[in-house]
Amino acid sequence: QDQITVLQRQREVDDAAHQQAQTAMEDLQQRLTETQEELGFYKGIVSPASGEQGVRVQSVRFTNGGAPQLYHYRLVLMQARTRELRVSGSVSMKIYGVQDDKPVVLDARDLAPPGTRVSLGFTLQYFENLEGDAFLPKGFVPGRIDVTVQENGQQPSQQNFDWSSVVSS
Repeated sequence: QDQITVLQRQREVDDAAHQQAQTAMEDLQQRLTETQEELGFYKGIVSPASGEQGVRVQSVRFTNGGAPQLYHYRLVLMQARTRELRVSGSVSMKIYGVQDDKPVVLDARDLAPPGTRVSLGFTLQYFENLEGDAFLPKGFVPGRIDVTVQENGQQPSQQNFDWSSVVSS
């Protein structure tokens, strides 16, 4: 009987140790992924891919804003040029989706919470973060986001993102 109790206790300790090791490994994997994303970001600043010119979207992220249908977005713009110029312009962000079985296109500027000022203008030398909040209408199911960057004096450039690739909880 004592031997069974000792073995059960040993198994509980082993299970707890295994769970701790699994959690630590998941945390390290997450940190590695974040570090690799950061490294890619800074590589893009230091040596942009050949042929890339102008301002482009480095990343878009939507996270739960703490209320139903409320999202906080973070848009990272990066200048892909070898010379060090300060540039300015504006960004428009359209969210394509479905509501009541009909296709709907929403402009991020129209989705700000009441009393919130939305500014999607930029002035940057290397990169800039644009952040804000968006209330999506009840019943709206987002599908993709189109981000258009209009650098002053240049042709606009557009990038598309699947909603599932930019939203996180």
